[in-house]
Amino acid sequence: MKSTCSPRPARKAYTVVELLIVIVIVGILASVGISAMESWGEQMLPVAARRLAADLRLARQLAIDQNTTYEVQFDLTGQSYRIVHTGTATVPLLVDPLAPPGSSQSGYVVPMARYQSRSSQAAGVRFKSVKVPVENRTVTNIPFASTGGTGPTRSADTEITLIHGSGASETSLILTVSWQTGQVWMP
Repeated sequence: MKSTCSPRPARKAYTVVELLIVIVIVGILASVGISAMESWGEQMLPVAARRLAADLRLARQLAIDQNTTYEVQFDLTGQSYRIVHTGTATVPLLVDPLAPPGSSQSGYVVPMARYQSRSSQAAGVRFKSVKVPVENRTVTNIPFASTGGTGPTRSADTEITLIHGSGASETSLILTVSWQTGQVWMP
């Protein structure tokens, strides 16, 4: 005996339950993505500070190794810094190994624009000041002698203040360079 029931037609739409599940999953993924982006922006300040500290140590070590003088020069208007040989010895041109491929370089220049937030609402990492607080003096460079220190041109520690964000969300980090030893430290 043959069944007289016709086969069930194929479904052509999603149920309300399936749509709600998809909406919940998309909402969870979006919230995770947004919080990850905010966290990424907050990490730029310590990343930039560690890079600057490493470059200050590089300039110091080059001055010691090559028995000459090097200087880290700060451009607070252009928000960049560069490592420059200022001694009399003949040394090879120093270039930034982390510069983007194909960028034209005339020395070791690091733009702070590398440490901008992906969010257009937050200001990226930038220099607030480079100063010798004991002398209440703003400076634009940190020289390293062949002994590793910043003397005899400096007789006090130099502080570099980096900031990230703006307004109530602004955070700062201070790097200190010892005038006697050239050592760099940060909190």
